[in-house]
Amino acid sequence: MVVGVIRDERGDPVVGARVSIGGSRRLRTSSVNGGHYHIRAVPLEVLELLVHAAGFETARLSLGVGSPGQRQVVDVRLERASAVAGVVLDPDGRPVAGARVVCIDHPDAPNVPRQALSATSDGQGRFAMSADAAGCAAVARHERFGDSAQSQLASGDRNQLRLGRGGRIDGEVVDERGRPIRRYRVAIDTFRAARSSGGRRPSRGIEIDDPSGRFVLEGLTAGRYVLAASAPGRPPAHSESIEVEDNGRQRVRIELLEGGTVTGQVRDADTKEPIAGAVVALDMAAMSRGYSRPARSGQDGAFELSGVPRRGMFSLSVAARGYNRKILSSLSLEGRKTHSRDAELTPKSRVNRSVEYSGIGASIRAAKDGIALGKIFPGGPAEQAGLESGDVMLRIDGRDASQLSVVRAIQLLRGPDGSQVSITVQRAGASKREVVLTRRPIELK
Repeated sequence: MVVGVIRDERGDPVVGARVSIGGSRRLRTSSVNGGHYHIRAVPLEVLELLVHAAGFETARLSLGVGSPGQRQVVDVRLERASAVAGVVLDPDGRPVAGARVVCIDHPDAPNVPRQALSATSDGQGRFAMSADAAGCAAVARHERFGDSAQSQLASGDRNQLRLGRGGRIDGEVVDERGRPIRRYRVAIDTFRAARSSGGRRPSRGIEIDDPSGRFVLEGLTAGRYVLAASAPGRPPAHSESIEVEDNGRQRVRIELLEGGTVTGQVRDADTKEPIAGAVVALDMAAMSRGYSRPARSGQDGAFELSGVPRRGMFSLSVAARGYNRKILSSLSLEGRKTHSRDAELTPKSRVNRSVEYSGIGASIRAAKDGIALGKIFPGGPAEQAGLESGDVMLRIDGRDASQLSVVRAIQLLRGPDGSQVSITVQRAGASKREVVLTRRPIELK
């Protein structure tokens, strides 16, 4: 056993310092009141004691070889760290202004204010952070370049982060006859980082006005991308999954088909009376934002929404003042030009909910190997099946989830009340398993 007290240079106890044997995840602890710590079951060999604490230099002490049952006392005196500073450079070694330097991992992150773990480079590419950032693993990011390699920040001003050239996607957007579409919007719909430490979704959307229908996205972080494009009068469409490497180039073609039309009537679920002024639109939680325009119901409750997808499934959002918003899912034109679907809205005076839809009862997000579950809604199918936040869906109804956009995954998970969806789930540290969920109405407060 190794025990001791962690103090600063004035002799005051340091609470919350991270103490470990050689950085081992098993042989580690934190100092408590009075700066005391203890680590049990320490191997009988020459080892190193590491002590991390926010605002202090990392302490490294060599431990002698102990004997069975020995209680080795090792007190540690920590020295205050100086401020952390450095420079961000482009791939050719030139300073970069406006780069964001972010600590993505820190041994003492729970005890360090978030604002102390990030900074923006100035006109000379310089950045400065508090002493609390010493020891953190940081990356530099800029919209015109790929992420820098991960680097451990040290006290002082000699830190240097070099941005990557990033990857590039050359694309074109065409209509159903292969003719270029001149005016459209293209955006990154789903992103999965190649390196788990660099996981961020680049928020990039650009308006294109080009007779050739071509576009270029540059400075992309390495990873897998799904792009979405949309144009006036045409529903959004997605690219296939695109693997982008640092300093690599990929090509993609996105086909925007002429949209179809959904007609129907919006009624009160209790009185069956028509609802005027209801807003009917493509559900943006399950459809990339673009040029799609909503429709409004008339005095007779009738509506006509144009620009809906003619291939694949889509969802509609129906909302009216004084009523809960409802999601109509699993809609499909199946190659037709029109489709009819009515909607009944529940008055808020009877049941005050924000949204009503049918699904598995969980939010989702993109993960490196699939689609991860986010918030699990109480009483929903996901909770009843024992699923937890952070579980990763590897397959959804037989489809490889790592190749799906979040939009596509939402459409697959939603469906009519009582229908089923099968998923393959992987939990950290556990074997993957197959789960069949029965969709049920979900009401969000």
